[in-house]
Amino acid sequence: MNRILYTTSLLLLLPLQLFSQVHSADNIAKDSLDAPYTKHEIIEFYRCLVHGIDMKPILTWDDRIKAVISREHELTQGYDLNVIYKIIDEAVAFTDGEWVDTIIALSFPNGNTVYHQLSDGSWNHIWLPNGTDAFDMSSRPWFFMRPAIINDRDGYVNIREAPNAQSKIVRRIKENEIFYFTPLSKAEWYPVYLREALPSLGYIHKSRIKTYDGFPNKLKILVKKMRGGC
Repeated sequence: MNRILYTTSLLLLLPLQLFSQVHSADNIAKDSLDAPYTKHEIIEFYRCLVHGIDMKPILTWDDRIKAVISREHELTQGYDLNVIYKIIDEAVAFTDGEWVDTIIALSFPNGNTVYHQLSDGSWNHIWLPNGTDAFDMSSRPWFFMRPAIINDRDGYVNIREAPNAQSKIVRRIKENEIFYFTPLSKAEWYPVYLREALPSLGYIHKSRIKTYDGFPNKLKILVKKMRGGC
């Protein structure tokens, strides 16, 4: 009897272990290729940034290094390295269907999130809590767009003109219809887009958004094709 209970417990725990492995910063979300990133790269980034160590081995380009140094407070959110290291250790990593891209979300105690987007061993973008790129502050928030489908039993969700439930309905998104959104820290409503590289059409409450990890397999495959993945 005890052996049966022990075996059952292992079977119940196994999916949880697999989930934590896939979504931890030590074992970055796996796609068709293993993404060669660990929390070590992010730790080294912040160590060099805070201590004023040369960041050229990490970021390569001088303009990016200058941009990052000038935005230290936004990247650290004012927290010291001990807190930041703990945040990195607990970070969530994911892919949005791009075969070598990995996004690592650093969620700070103040409710803000900084997203480090890496590809093939180097930083592509660092998305700040307001949705702009730390490397290029002239970029608009919609440049950071994640694919999504609705999360609603009714089979549709209303896109609102403004970020509140009383504003005008500009469109409905139906079940399994792919759209894009920009996550903004501390916001309850996220700007949404029907296609990449388009201005925001309106807003959807964040509770009604299901991200790529929750897609049915056939939609994951479709997103990969749309985004140039395998």
